Amino acid sequence: MMTRSSPDIRPETADLADSIRRLLLAAFPTADEASVVDELRTAGAMPVSLVALDSGRLVGHIAFSPISIPPQPPTKPVVLALAPLAVATEAQGRGIGSASVRVVTFSS
Repeated sequence: MMTRSSPDIRPETADLADSIRRLLLAAFPTADEASVVDELRTAGAMPVSLVALDSGRLVGHIAFSPISIPPQPPTKPVVLALAPLAVATEAQGRGIGSASVRVVTFSS
């Protein structure tokens, strides 16, 4: 059951990887986003990965990964790109995505 309270937004833990993949597969029309997150996680290239939990149930995920903007060399990332951001269908409209972005913005 979804509560109307604010979800707990915290860093991803290894035990949530499969749940995050399922959330991304449900949220997007292809498996591309889920595959990219899996690859970034494996490569250790996802410095920010947060989950939103509602009563212990995963209802959201946000990830940031480094990118380079030319003329910077690809080995020197200069910014973090937000992608993907997903919220479970039944939890949408509660501000979970916005709250996830604010957590990252205010903790930077």
